[in-house]
Amino acid sequence: MTSSFDVAVVGAGIVGLAHAWMAARRGLRVALFERHAAARGASVRNFGMIWPIGQSPGQRHDLARRSRELWDEIIAATGLWCRRRGSLHLAFREDEWTVMQEFCDRHGRECETRLLTPDRIREIAPAARTDGLRGGLYGRLEIGVSSPEALAAIPRWLHEQLDVQVMWSTPVRQVSASTVTAADGRTWSAERIVVAGGTELAALCPDSVRRLQLSHCRLQMLKTEPQPNGWDAGPLIAGGLSLQHYPAFSDCPGLPALKQRIQHETPELNRFGIHLLAAQNQHGEVILGDSHEYGETVSVFDRVEIDELILREARRMLNLPSFRITHRWHGEYMVFPDPACSIDRPEPGIVVAVAPGGAGMTLAFAEAEQFWQSDAAW
Repeated sequence: MTSSFDVAVVGAGIVGLAHAWMAARRGLRVALFERHAAARGASVRNFGMIWPIGQSPGQRHDLARRSRELWDEIIAATGLWCRRRGSLHLAFREDEWTVMQEFCDRHGRECETRLLTPDRIREIAPAARTDGLRGGLYGRLEIGVSSPEALAAIPRWLHEQLDVQVMWSTPVRQVSASTVTAADGRTWSAERIVVAGGTELAALCPDSVRRLQLSHCRLQMLKTEPQPNGWDAGPLIAGGLSLQHYPAFSDCPGLPALKQRIQHETPELNRFGIHLLAAQNQHGEVILGDSHEYGETVSVFDRVEIDELILREARRMLNLPSFRITHRWHGEYMVFPDPACSIDRPEPGIVVAVAPGGAGMTLAFAEAEQFWQSDAAW
């Protein structure tokens, strides 16, 4: 087996795959190392949403749009399942509707969004409850994939089409200038090393964790049984709570009043960082979530209270034929103060790459492309 490469990438989550792809596209010989037999971290424990609507208009939204184009390439090349129905934010309160109108006025053209009436929502979104609905914000760009399927298919495609050597079940113990050392003592040489270890970064690059001021975010999610008789939910769905969560809406004048009302009426939702998202997968199951608890002291145990709050919001907003939950899980990802700074260089020839907290599926491909397009990056 080859023991010398141009590039070694540690971690086969979405960030690692993105860097392996972009390096291989430049004709470089790439090795990809993953400690498990398959990706098991945050990249497979999410909604599978590619979500430009959540990114701030301007540079971040442009990156998200480019990532979406790169996802289109991957989907076409691998035959991945994809839901191309756009996104829909539902407004059940007047302040939610106000913020959506403001967003459309300011950024509707750039972000390819438009406002929909309740009657139109009934036509395109069977999953949406329309009693008491003011309207909705529809986005054209958002798509959904199956994260577990994608994180399994992309490494195969990288190997078959771009000759990326994928080392499954190979935990890396140490990286140093030009050398990757596995836990069993095997070594490989590489001129450039990208460490994309997600929540396990502290073991390999503790100084980078400190410099980037990385901390943990823990979330809880649920999945329903397959909806009966081929029922189709329509677009990917979000609600008014998401307006205070995503940076895209931060410049809307009505947002402070919305935040104040949510904190006054439902502080329990803010306590756990809950905002309702719903995504139907290729099996007809609906993924629901999620929550956000931050810091190193968050309990490792799932909270029944959080699941109940997520389901309470889901029943308020959604009209699913079945709410029977068959799967519950949690995930963790890294967050940091400045989402624009997701790269650290602990020593020459080594780069630490971190997913922009909670938006790896949306941004990782374009951020990696941008990095590899710059020879000055190293």
